[in-house]
Amino acid sequence: MISKKEEKKLIAEIDKKRTEYMKSKRYGKDICELFLQNFNFKGNTLDKLDVQKEIFPLVKQVIESYPEELQHRNIDLIKSSLDRSYYASQNATLLSHYTEQLINHNDDSFLVVPTGFRTGTGAHEVSCIIKKNDEKIQVEIFDKAGVSPPERLEKANEILDNYGRNYIVSNYFYKIDNTPDGINSMAKAIASGFTDRGFKPSDIKYQPLHFLSKIAKSEHYGRNVTSSQYIQGNCLMKEVVASLKRVLSEKSSPGQLIFATDKQGRTDSLNGILTEVACFRLEKMGYGTDISNYLRDQYKMYCYLKDDRKNYPEDIKVMRKIENGKILNKHFTNSIPEFKRVASYKIEVSLNDNNKKKSLFSRFKKFIKLEGKKVRVNHLTKEEISVIRLNVNDIRKNVEKDKEKISRNFNNIKEKALTMSMFIEPNVSRGSVRNSSVKNHNVRE
Repeated sequence: MISKKEEKKLIAEIDKKRTEYMKSKRYGKDICELFLQNFNFKGNTLDKLDVQKEIFPLVKQVIESYPEELQHRNIDLIKSSLDRSYYASQNATLLSHYTEQLINHNDDSFLVVPTGFRTGTGAHEVSCIIKKNDEKIQVEIFDKAGVSPPERLEKANEILDNYGRNYIVSNYFYKIDNTPDGINSMAKAIASGFTDRGFKPSDIKYQPLHFLSKIAKSEHYGRNVTSSQYIQGNCLMKEVVASLKRVLSEKSSPGQLIFATDKQGRTDSLNGILTEVACFRLEKMGYGTDISNYLRDQYKMYCYLKDDRKNYPEDIKVMRKIENGKILNKHFTNSIPEFKRVASYKIEVSLNDNNKKKSLFSRFKKFIKLEGKKVRVNHLTKEEISVIRLNVNDIRKNVEKDKEKISRNFNNIKEKALTMSMFIEPNVSRGSVRNSSVKNHNVRE
């Protein structure tokens, strides 16, 4: 356990780094990259992973915009968990500190922490969902690509259906002693995968997973079965979004739409709201409407292609998804525009609570030193929430309205891609790889 003074210092250091990043010219383009990955339009080509952590405050604003989705949950505790996930994802000491403070048997008290590692063929990113259950620390590795060390004591079942779709068990659990030594060792293991530089050949393959196995009292696969059709090397975004959907869909009510994770789950709804929240934030940061229109256009293409696949048999649907993914990856790898700010504001970057009570985070405000009025990019007013909700309703309606325009745009992209040497994978920083080694379940105790 660290003191409040030490915690304040560590948070201030992270806020300073975020201030510099949000001031940089690359911020707007990086956000676009993140969403293109989420739409399965491209693989990761980022050499720095700062933008990945921006998903936490964005999802927090989704919750603020649609609180009725989680009315059966402790929303304030969930938002605090998202804030702490942001900071814990960047510092092993804070990861250990916030793990100690998790509430036993409470689904609203969690940490979601991305980590990465070298594999036999490249590099991969997974997400760790950390909770406290039965006075043990439970680390759930969420990985839709099904990557695991070859010597893992238990291998996941891989199912191939009649349409060529792969299904795997995508979650794996480590149970760790809830002691200072156990928690510190866990934090060091996960933090061994924190890097912006990629992985060197000398780095240990599957390093965080190896370390977790050494300290775990037990480990076993879970029961979460998902499709494993990785079209792009986009694990940087897809794994953390999938993990957040999982923790937010706990105890989901029958009417829940946004965070549902079953086959009826409206993934496009969550993506649409995330897109609008990001557009709103970028405009508040001084970017013009060009970047917002760009993101909305890509979301509409995502919806159009998703709707188009519904018209085909399952085997053709899979083939079209793969073919379109390769075409779009080729196009977007080299064609994301540079977006400039058209206005200057003082931008708050700390993740303090939305209410005005004094809290740990509210005391550590940092501002980007730009001329102009103060803007709280991490917080939404009631009026701003109303605008976001209206925009979300409008954008999905506009998919049908703009169908011909979207179709022409995609066909132009396709024609350009066909004139180039297609299907050559870009040099990805962290991409998804598949592990075909599978066996039946055997729990190690």
